[in-house]
Amino acid sequence: MKKILVPVDFSESAANALRYALELNRHFSAKITLLYVFDMQVAINILPPELNENYIDFVRGFEEDLQHFLDKYSKEYSGYEYEIKVLAGEDNRVIVRYAATEKADLIIIGNKGVGGLRKWFFGSVAKYVLTHSPIPVIAIPVGFSFDKIRSILLASDFLEEISDEQHAFLTGFADKLKADIDLVHVNSNGLFKNPKKESIFRYLQLQFNKNPHLLTVEKEQDVDMAIKNFMEAHNTGLTVIIPHEHMMLDSMLSVNHTERLMALLEQPLMTIPSMERQNNVPA
Repeated sequence: MKKILVPVDFSESAANALRYALELNRHFSAKITLLYVFDMQVAINILPPELNENYIDFVRGFEEDLQHFLDKYSKEYSGYEYEIKVLAGEDNRVIVRYAATEKADLIIIGNKGVGGLRKWFFGSVAKYVLTHSPIPVIAIPVGFSFDKIRSILLASDFLEEISDEQHAFLTGFADKLKADIDLVHVNSNGLFKNPKKESIFRYLQLQFNKNPHLLTVEKEQDVDMAIKNFMEAHNTGLTVIIPHEHMMLDSMLSVNHTERLMALLEQPLMTIPSMERQNNVPA
């Protein structure tokens, strides 16, 4: 991993995400880029006219704020490469496009921010990034502090295979952290009623050289709460899902489940994008 992107809005949640990224980076020594995106139209409406007349000075002010923000939290983390970037536009789309253009390897984002000129990360931005980014994303809950990750939970319903690229990213990430990967099969309709599920089940056994845990969820049960309870019972430090882009109505790990897990979990959630999403960055 060479590049980590941390979108910030200067809130405590963004500071928390940055602290997490700095601690995580002890294992990777990657370049960390702090990105702040402002809505120029909103700025024109609420800021004094003299500030709007000189766009360069306007941006420079944000750059100074961003540099102070970085300096405040990075003092203990010398020897790493840092970068700040200020862009104008619709923040959620700008973040996703910038990550793709700059070939970042990972986005780390807080899941709740502040309002006004700096939009809410939770809901309007972090949720979008988590479900549209072409690269892996880790959403950090409010108040969560980085701790040694000993176990990573990969939840799957075995309706889609994990590509070689997705497998390589996850195993490489876990190896750097010296963490185990636990597979969890989210099962609602019987393990092998679907031949495709059986095939993918065997494939993942070979990929990860272990048998998945079975998490059987009846139709009336809450799938997301079951994953949360399993994660807490097994002291998992990070939950990973690979959201499906086009699935039937009864799919387990759809975008809607991604959003709900983001709201439910008190520990970080990582999404690894499907190959389709990696090849289709939002305009």
